Amino acid sequence: MKSKHIIPIFFILVPVIEIVLFIEIGGYIGSFTTIIWIFLSAAIGIYLIKQGSINYFIEIRNKIAQGIKPEIEILSGMIFFLSGIILIIPGFFTDMIGILLLIRPLREALLKRYLIIYSAKTKSNSGKKSVIDVDHTNHND
Repeated sequence: MKSKHIIPIFFILVPVIEIVLFIEIGGYIGSFTTIIWIFLSAAIGIYLIKQGSINYFIEIRNKIAQGIKPEIEILSGMIFFLSGIILIIPGFFTDMIGILLLIRPLREALLKRYLIIYSAKTKSNSGKKSVIDVDHTNHND
C-alpha cells in the first residue's frame, strides 16, 4: 500500500474506532462517567504539555551543558508533547495511544527503532555517486 493512501485511511478509520468505543465503553460505564473521562483526559493532556515541556527543556539544556548531543531527549520530548495533544482529543482509542506514548521506555524504544531505520535509509542513499559540475575553460587560446 502506498503511503499516500495511509493518511486518508487513518482519518477515516480512527473516528470509526472512536465512535464504536464510545458506544461500547459508554454503554458499559455510563454517559456521565464517559463525559468525566473525556474532560479528565483533556485536563491531564494540558497539564502534561505544560509541565512536561518545561522538564524536557531543562533536561535538554543539561545535556547540552555536559557537551552531549540531546538527540533522543529532543525527539522524546516531541513525542511526549504529541502524547499530551493526543490526550486532549476526545476518545478512548486516542487516549490509549497517548497513554502508551507517555511510557518513557516504550517511547525511547520506538525512537531508537526509528533512528536505526532512518539512518539505514540515509546510509543506503549515500552510496550513490555524486555529479561534479565543472566549467571548462581553454587556456591555450
